[in-house]
Amino acid sequence: MKNVKKLHVYLFVMAVCCIATFFVSCDGFRLPAVEEATVGVYSVWTSQEGTTSTEITGSYLGRRIRLKGFGFTGLTAVYCNGLKASYNTSYVSDNSITFTIPTTTPIAEDMTDTTSMNVIKVVTNHGNAYFSFTFKKTSVITKVSNTLPNEGDVITLTGNYLLTTTAVSFPSSNGYVDATEFTVVDKTTVTAVTPSGVGDISGSIRILCNEGDTVYSPAYMFYKNGIFLKSFKESYIVASPSNGAILGDSASIAQLTGLAQNPDTVLAFPAQAGSIAIKTSLSSLNSFIKWYPSLAISAMLKKTSSEITSSTSMEDLAIQFDLYSPYSWSSGAIPYKHDKNYSTKTSALVYNYLPWSVGSPYTFSSGWETVTINFSDFTGITLTSIGASTIATTSGLQSLIGFINIDANGDGHTATVMNQFQLFIANVRIVPTETPVTSDY
Repeated sequence: MKNVKKLHVYLFVMAVCCIATFFVSCDGFRLPAVEEATVGVYSVWTSQEGTTSTEITGSYLGRRIRLKGFGFTGLTAVYCNGLKASYNTSYVSDNSITFTIPTTTPIAEDMTDTTSMNVIKVVTNHGNAYFSFTFKKTSVITKVSNTLPNEGDVITLTGNYLLTTTAVSFPSSNGYVDATEFTVVDKTTVTAVTPSGVGDISGSIRILCNEGDTVYSPAYMFYKNGIFLKSFKESYIVASPSNGAILGDSASIAQLTGLAQNPDTVLAFPAQAGSIAIKTSLSSLNSFIKWYPSLAISAMLKKTSSEITSSTSMEDLAIQFDLYSPYSWSSGAIPYKHDKNYSTKTSALVYNYLPWSVGSPYTFSSGWETVTINFSDFTGITLTSIGASTIATTSGLQSLIGFINIDANGDGHTATVMNQFQLFIANVRIVPTETPVTSDY
């Protein structure tokens, strides 16, 4: 019996050897080649300044992370749970990508598309890579309705997972001051009344949640050093506003706005409230004012050395201006142009702001509001340092802000004649957008 078993084993081994020899030696036969990946992600690491980098498998939103892998040359996009993330090409190499997880990244429990759930997707011009990564929810503030409020002003904080808010505080030179009143509207919205004793120092609004989390807004609250258009008569203004008026008398401003508290100086578009005609070309604005951005940025940097320097990345900066209208806004847009000669939809050099939607006019129900346009919102802009940017280094370049009654982005916001309309702009500025991080990944 033992001899029979040995014979079976011997025959099996010989058969395997013969088959292997056949496949290897037969002329014309080749094993199918395995396609080698051209891009891949090996691991994800923390990338917080001043801390030791560690490998992680998940992270809260808003955290800065570094992907390690290969084939990242030719990078065109990075997606977190299907949402496109911004990145600075200065922090991309063939084997590393460093970027900040967008604070608006959807969490798995809020997603219906399971194919992109808990996935980082890297897109290059020669292939894609996917990496399993858990995006965790945390309370986050993505927008503040008014970043230069006065005492008693009601501001709206927009974000996510704010339902458990237990306190809202404002920065001051004496530390944080709690809002006298706040209301949790829903998980994405909290309103708060601006307390006294704040506004003498810039910083972030702070929210406390009952899970123990401390959450901050971007550090642009009360940031006044970045204002480069305040009087609208600065030396770098090209000319007086076209079909606009500069108002500096507080009584006159209050009469026009109907508000007790207003900025010191405002720019009115048009000069007087009236009918706003429809335009047929993006190059034909109803109202505007122009300035030389290289001179404006140079003047600003002299005031912002402790917060914004010439080497600060545009990825961490935004344009802000304060805006109000006592009228319903139902047509047209405010174009902000880095280069006045560009008459386009939102692009690398143009951003068209319009908060109204078709059939739903926009009203400024809580008074003055702050419009925040991140530099990354200018589609296709190169996010270099502010000092090396085209707008800072091109002598003679003219920037512009204005109003145009047209479907500015060609997205169905059909223009209509507004029979009575006027809006007011104040405090055009560049602000920091970095958000303090208080919890681990």
